[in-house]
Order: sequence, then C-alpha cells, then structure tokens
Amino acid sequence: MAFGFPAYSTTRFTLEVRVSDLHGTIRGVVGTLGWRVRKDTAEKIIARVGWNWRSWGEVVVIDLRPRNDITVTSRCILPTQRLDWGKNKANVKMFTEELRRQVQTMPRRSGDG
Repeated sequence: MAFGFPAYSTTRFTLEVRVSDLHGTIRGVVGTLGWRVRKDTAEKIIARVGWNWRSWGEVVVIDLRPRNDITVTSRCILPTQRLDWGKNKANVKMFTEELRRQVQTMPRRSGDG
C-alpha cells in the first residue's frame, strides 16, 4: 500500500529482446488491460484506469526510452488521495507481466535475442 500525495508506484526495466514495434505492443497491452489511452506520443503513453472500491481511478504513464528501457508509473487520479490499498502497485505489476507475456509469444526473427 503506497502512502503519498497522490499515492503512486513506479518501476523501471529493460526488455532483453528486440521488439520491432514496441510502441504498438505496449498499446496492445494497455487495450488488453482495459485501460483507455489519453495521450500517445513516440516516447510516452498515458492511460486512464477506471475507478473501483480502492480508488477513484489511476493514471498510468509509460515512458519509452532507447534500447527498450521502460518506466511505468501509476498514480491516483485525485491529488489528495494518499492511500491506494495496493492498486497502483497492482497496475504496474499487471502491465509489466502482460507486456513480458506478449513479448515472449511474439515470433522471433533471426538475430533477435
């Protein structure tokens, strides 16, 4: 459970495989999770997660950097919400797990690693 104003969770990781269309794959993950894209640029995707009993909703920011370096941050929509009951951490975990799952099932080209 995060505590802050607003509550948030963040992680940074690097995919160890080359993905020819990482941006498209990430958009697919956002769709699979049922999140709505609010902003979409080459370096950043911002999605909105709907409200539930733990939160009035979250904003998930996915920053794409060179060499498949990705930072994912989920924060509560309300700036005054200081407890998230683990929802932001769960969003980050769901996103990273689904992205890794989708990347693993993609066909590999010769030389990919």
